[in-house]
Amino acid sequence: MRLIVNFIENTNILKIVGSDFFGKKLPKAKASLPTTQLLYTLQCVLAPSLFSFSPKLINAHFGFPDAQQLAYSSDTAAPIFAGVNGLDVNMPWLLANIQFWRHHLLRRDEGTLEHDYSQLDESERPRWWDGQLSQEMKKLGCHWKGSYAFVSREAIKDIRAGAGHENPIMDELNGEQDSDAFQDLRLQLVDPKTAGPWPNSFEKHLKSLKSPVNRARTRAQRHHSSFAPAEELMLNSLRFDGSGYDNYEDFCASGWLNPLPAQHGVPGWQRMTMMKFFVDEDTGAIDHEALWSYEGVLLPGGQIMLGRWWCPSDGYGEDMYSGPFILWCVDDGPEMVKAEKEMQALKKGEEIVREVMSGA
Repeated sequence: MRLIVNFIENTNILKIVGSDFFGKKLPKAKASLPTTQLLYTLQCVLAPSLFSFSPKLINAHFGFPDAQQLAYSSDTAAPIFAGVNGLDVNMPWLLANIQFWRHHLLRRDEGTLEHDYSQLDESERPRWWDGQLSQEMKKLGCHWKGSYAFVSREAIKDIRAGAGHENPIMDELNGEQDSDAFQDLRLQLVDPKTAGPWPNSFEKHLKSLKSPVNRARTRAQRHHSSFAPAEELMLNSLRFDGSGYDNYEDFCASGWLNPLPAQHGVPGWQRMTMMKFFVDEDTGAIDHEALWSYEGVLLPGGQIMLGRWWCPSDGYGEDMYSGPFILWCVDDGPEMVKAEKEMQALKKGEEIVREVMSGA
């Protein structure tokens, strides 16, 4: 890892990120030159450095108006996954999302999170992977920190039309009205056989279990396509449940991680789909009128997620009400260690109370 960081700091691979794909026309999943796609892929993989305050890396080249336009683009204008079988990551779109969040986390400006982000301990910021990158999916971090951005429905239309290039449109960010500037989320892998049925209402919007369809028509497409049988895909998919706190209320989460083939030679990519929902305290029923869908990419190494959230009740295509999100793993950070100790102390206290009450 030291060699990788040294290479990054002594080359120009991250000096200017994505400037060649910005423009009025939204990029598709495939760029014209394979070498450009490879560069985008490597820059996405090196995201931990892009989110650092290193004076050798930080710069003002965020390309924010273009990044913002792409981050709020609809699923039809800029799908996250494309290709002949829907297993190719749209690297230009993903890189634009990284640029969007770099602006909000690193730039000291009105309406950004730079002050709060700079106050985080190093272990609470996006970090490098802790093992060899591979196609194996064995674990998922428990503690995640991050944010999501949103604007009004009217502003989304303006952003998608490119209005933000001439007149800046300010994002609203999770946590601005909270005591904590970042959203906290806890996730845990569960056994699909014992976790209960996956709700049809969730699958309808997320399509987490949809098998990839090989649409290759030519010999070249068949040669370069990455197609996995449905049985293999389901065998390697992981289900998770979670909970978090946002805007003064608790929420629940449930979703899936689906394996993706190596992207331009780099292994370890995963598709993440998640439904954020609320449960009635009295009946325990899911409030199907307040569902929030999430789809994104878990970067190689399993430490950072980026993607799109949307409101299922607002439709799809250009009518989709959506925005970008980012989450990063903070397992073993000081806040998490403190929280775990407090939880252990609380459980110990509850055990003592139960013993006393049973004795009485």
